[in-house]
Amino acid sequence: MFQCNPVKTSHDEYYTRKRHWEDIIEYIPRDKVIWESFMLNSVSKSPIYLLELGFDVEWDVTEDIFTQKRKMIQ
Repeated sequence: MFQCNPVKTSHDEYYTRKRHWEDIIEYIPRDKVIWESFMLNSVSKSPIYLLELGFDVEWDVTEDIFTQKRKMIQ
């Protein structure tokens, strides 16, 4: 994981690099939808990386996880 802004020490957001998702790909179930929560105003590329790796991913950078209603997937 790497820090989003290493220059600003008060910024404490970290993001997972694509190569780290590739390292654990065999442990991620392919028959499930991955719900990336806590994405409000995020610049994380994890959902994009997971899509590129062939996973079904849902996320929303405009809604707060604590007030958002999760869509029921059939």
